Amino acid sequence: MHRASQKGVFTRRAGGKLFAIDKANQALDDVEQYLADLALVGSDTLTEKSELKLSQQAVARLSCMMVFAIQKNAKLPSRQGVVVATSYPRALRQFMTDRGITSYDYVYRPGKLENAIARGLADAIFDIRETGKSLVVNELDVIGLGAPIDLCAVWRADEAGTTV
Repeated sequence: MHRASQKGVFTRRAGGKLFAIDKANQALDDVEQYLADLALVGSDTLTEKSELKLSQQAVARLSCMMVFAIQKNAKLPSRQGVVVATSYPRALRQFMTDRGITSYDYVYRPGKLENAIARGLADAIFDIRETGKSLVVNELDVIGLGAPIDLCAVWRADEAGTTV
């Protein structure tokens, strides 16, 4: 392994390609900026970074998915005007559109969202559920399931002949 940039990004050369090994958003940026040839990221990250001109191919279905959750034994104030905490605003927009909900607000919060409801910042959260343990600990009920998340190989669109 070696450092590919001053950002602390580590890469590994395999089969003549340079792979980005970093947080998902940074790995995508590394591919786009020619610091790496290929990165593996979740489809959730690709949804949020859709403006990047990168090619992609799903390579595996992960065991996590997007969920819409509220405080246990609570009810949403109404289908209109709900405030949702999320790190995934584009995925939330698609989730709400698919359900015919057009009037809602969201609070962008990177990182852990489970305490956003208890702190009075939101009525609900839209986040990735991996094991579900943090939802139980924070007494949250899942009331809607979003898209499952795929692991995707990503490369620059101008890299002709790149296959996974």
